[in-house]
Amino acid sequence: MTDVAHAAGIPVYCYPGLSVDRILTIDLMVTFQREADAPTQLLGISCKPLDLVLSAQPSDRIMERLELDRRYCDVAGIEHRLVYPEQVPAALVRQLEWLAPLRPRAAIDQIVASYAYQVFLDRVRKTAFTVAASEAIDDASRGLDWSPVQTQFAAQLAMWRLDIDVDLQQPLSMASPLLPGGHACREELRNRLFGRTSC
Repeated sequence: MTDVAHAAGIPVYCYPGLSVDRILTIDLMVTFQREADAPTQLLGISCKPLDLVLSAQPSDRIMERLELDRRYCDVAGIEHRLVYPEQVPAALVRQLEWLAPLRPRAAIDQIVASYAYQVFLDRVRKTAFTVAASEAIDDASRGLDWSPVQTQFAAQLAMWRLDIDVDLQQPLSMASPLLPGGHACREELRNRLFGRTSC
């Protein structure tokens, strides 16, 4: 990493009181699918406020950081994008963080592939947009031999993965029906990042 910075002529400073180079890391590294059926690939994302980027001079540290991020990704052979916080609704970020499944990928894949999860999805999709979400979730889990914790996890996973087409830009309330629109939101964000309006 320091070689990349030195090759770009960007200074790398040491940690205070140490002779160890401070390695600058990219803000986010995510896997994504360009299209629904496409294989997953890595994407490096730099997150910087739009006003700071627009007002910065080429020699300002923020621009050096962006150039380093771009070069790190180039060396690694992965795509890089600059995303401004203003592009992603704050409510969406909060709810994705709340819903995020904190389990190993293999465990999540096993749940998603299970017959019980598919039955749960079929049932919950029929009522989640017309009755209180909590009621739809409870009804959908009946007879599945799931604990309340497993049911809650399955519901959150289904919303996080958009197996239920819920609009996560709107505040979720388990006491109200879910609001549809998650697939449209995902497509809008995908177009913003990879389409004609991409940064």
